Amino acid sequence: MPFILTKILGWFYTRDSRKEIVVAAGAALDLINNVQVQAIIGPESSMKAKFVTDLGDKAQVPIISFSATSPSLWSSYFFRIAQSDSSQVKAISSSSKHLVGMKQCRSAWMMSLGRE
Repeated sequence: MPFILTKILGWFYTRDSRKEIVVAAGAALDLINNVQVQAIIGPESSMKAKFVTDLGDKAQVPIISFSATSPSLWSSYFFRIAQSDSSQVKAISSSSKHLVGMKQCRSAWMMSLGRE
């Protein structure tokens, strides 16, 4: 499988966001403008994904995230691999009803705003 990925994607260029949203956006700009990548794999949080996806939209560069889960993330150029927070809560709620034998199960969740 690595051979096929190499043939399809070519070279991989890495950047370290140092867990900072602004650094992630700067790294994405560098990859889009200077390296002229065809896609960006990452970022690792929903907040970073929001900024990077905005940049990817403008440049028409797909953004693929394996861990951004905010249900508010949507774009023609954004591809979420992980399930969104809201779909995960529905699954947990449904499972707990069946596993624990509860007659009623309520779920509550909060979006993380800027916290990782």
